[in-house]
Amino acid sequence: MINEVLTGITEKLSEAYPSIPISTEQLVQGSDPAFFIEPIAPIFTKHLAGRYLFETVIDVAYFPGDVSTRTAMYQVALTLFENLKRVEVAGTVIESPTMTYSIDSDVLHFKATYKFMVKEPAAMPEDYMGSVTVTTA
Repeated sequence: MINEVLTGITEKLSEAYPSIPISTEQLVQGSDPAFFIEPIAPIFTKHLAGRYLFETVIDVAYFPGDVSTRTAMYQVALTLFENLKRVEVAGTVIESPTMTYSIDSDVLHFKATYKFMVKEPAAMPEDYMGSVTVTTA
């Protein structure tokens, strides 16, 4: 489920900033602007009928590159507020009820909380992988 959320956020960032690289795996900080997206402590809370409330805070870190002013980072934060308030996840649009940002060590950290209900995944059948018979001579 977290991968679908990251995909939805990556797509929105790509639309707003097509020329800035976006990473969810690893970021090598350099002289060019870049985004790094990281989930912070996803939570599944069990509800009735095999449903779970999925909740996560996503930190979208913006590394401005060599030269950037706080005014420019404030503008990026406002753009993120506009673009990440609604994100498509697995064909459904979800909305972030809480969004905040801070600037720490010249890096903008934009945090958005996403909550939505998911169904419990169906159990894998015991013979899912099938069986293999090995005969040796």
